[in-house]
Amino acid sequence: MADLTPNQQAILDDALQRLDNPSQVEEGTNMLDPTNAHAFYQLAYGVWHKFFCPMGPEGRLIYNPELNMCDESENVSPDINPAPREAGEF
Repeated sequence: MADLTPNQQAILDDALQRLDNPSQVEEGTNMLDPTNAHAFYQLAYGVWHKFFCPMGPEGRLIYNPELNMCDESENVSPDINPAPREAGEF
């Protein structure tokens, strides 16, 4: 992945901090996975649960934090989900 802008790095740092401190996050919150744009976490009963976006017509979808759902990659700017977009093993 290319170098991150300060804003992109701040988004990923915030996600990591929230994932490390679930007691400071509201139940039911979704959070992008800072290591994989195709995945997200949801907080339930104080525990983060990881989910993967399904396949779409153009490939695996990307988590869109603005819409709080998985979306086509062309709709998700790296400025709102800067996590790596490489599709790994799911």
